[in-house]
Amino acid sequence: MSIPSECLDPVWDAVVPFQAAPETAADIVLKHLAKVDIISSSKAEDYLRLPGPRAVDRAEQILADLHTRAREQREDKDRPGQAAEPIEGNEHGAEPPLTLW
Repeated sequence: MSIPSECLDPVWDAVVPFQAAPETAADIVLKHLAKVDIISSSKAEDYLRLPGPRAVDRAEQILADLHTRAREQREDKDRPGQAAEPIEGNEHGAEPPLTLW
């Protein structure tokens, strides 16, 4: 998967403080998406008014899968005489983004 060069511009970056609370991160990202006209301001405000947290189960599963893959890669690397192979299904990087609307 390649990123279009027009997307490689700081105007598209949403900067979230390290270890920000989920509500803070959502607020920053959604307001930024509205600012760059990816979603409407009203859609961002509607989403932020919803009770949270949302998509926790999916996020926890993604983190668990990443942890498992990292452990398997370490174990493969530590086996003598055997080269580690890429884990199937991870050719294109991270999981697709969550749908907000």
